[in-house]
Amino acid sequence: MSDVHLGAVPPSTEQALRTFLRAMHDEAAALLVNGDLFDVWLATRHFVVRQHVRVLAALGDLVDAGVPVYFVGGNHDALEYGGHALREDLGVVTLDEPARLDFGDHRLIVVHGDGVVPGRDDYRKRHPVLR
Repeated sequence: MSDVHLGAVPPSTEQALRTFLRAMHDEAAALLVNGDLFDVWLATRHFVVRQHVRVLAALGDLVDAGVPVYFVGGNHDALEYGGHALREDLGVVTLDEPARLDFGDHRLIVVHGDGVVPGRDDYRKRHPVLR
């Protein structure tokens, strides 16, 4: 999954995501989150997305159920803060992009893609600062 942008979408989207994550317990061999789960531009290591703690708990429950969760950060995730919570508190595997991953019978190269849009030189110049 990719580009959920929690914080910039209606509460019903978060509720649907939690329903989806609960269904994954029995249905999935693994879950790949390819960036922008949250919509956080600037955050600190100690910042917690309070209104989305139930989604974080659902991800942790998925890991506890034996479903590996892989997370490649997007340009809105602020993984420099969230990576600690995801890895240390939830057991999510955070990957730097480009991530190389065996996923089922497939070998993947995973990038969120926010820095590869043709004609967006202005964005690419700001990208390292925002990340």
